[in-house]
Amino acid sequence: MKIEVLPIAQCHLLEQSKWWDSRSTRVRVWDAFEKAVDQIREFPRLGRAYGPRPDYRVWRLKGTPYYLLYRILDEHSVIEIADVFTPVSDRPPTV
Repeated sequence: MKIEVLPIAQCHLLEQSKWWDSRSTRVRVWDAFEKAVDQIREFPRLGRAYGPRPDYRVWRLKGTPYYLLYRILDEHSVIEIADVFTPVSDRPPTV
C-alpha cells in the first residue's frame, strides 16, 4: 500500500524529531516513525481503532511518547498518516 503523510503530520513529526535530537537523547522519533510506517504498510490493521473516530487507527512509535494516527483508504490502496501526537499533550490529534 502507498503511504501518504498529511502536511500537519509532517510538521508535527519534524518539530518533535528536532526537539528530541537537539537534546541528544536516546529518543529517535524519525527512526521510530520509519519503522512504524514499514509495519503498518505490511499490516495496515495493526493499530487499534481511535475512539472518537473509529475510521482512524493509532499505533505507538516504539521508544517514544508518540503515536501515529492513520486511516486506511482501501478504495485507493493508501494509508494516510493524519497526525503524530502524544496523548499527554493539551493538543488533541488532528483529524
